[in-house]
Amino acid sequence: MDLAHIAGAFMSRISGTRLPVEGQIERRLVTLTVLVMGVWLVLLFRLFYLQVVLGERFRISASQNSVRTHHIKATRGIIFDRNGEILVDSRPSFDVLVIPHETGDLARALQRIGR
Repeated sequence: MDLAHIAGAFMSRISGTRLPVEGQIERRLVTLTVLVMGVWLVLLFRLFYLQVVLGERFRISASQNSVRTHHIKATRGIIFDRNGEILVDSRPSFDVLVIPHETGDLARALQRIGR
């Protein structure tokens, strides 16, 4: 017996706890390794399921989220300065947003918008 083994046995008697036997340590390491690998396999399976199996559904959902219509119904009214001059009046205005990779022929789309 070496000194470390004797000291470990002595300390375990004093503290009332048992030190794990070498076989127990190996079993615990194998169990921990299996659990960690199991968690990784579950995560990889879920990633595959979301990307490959449900990927088309998410792509369609994302493409439908790209168009938003915002209506402002009420007119703002006319704002006058203290001399009765019109500072701001209400008139319709429109904003156009062009996404190049969704238009196909960008030059033709810009020409149609510019008319």
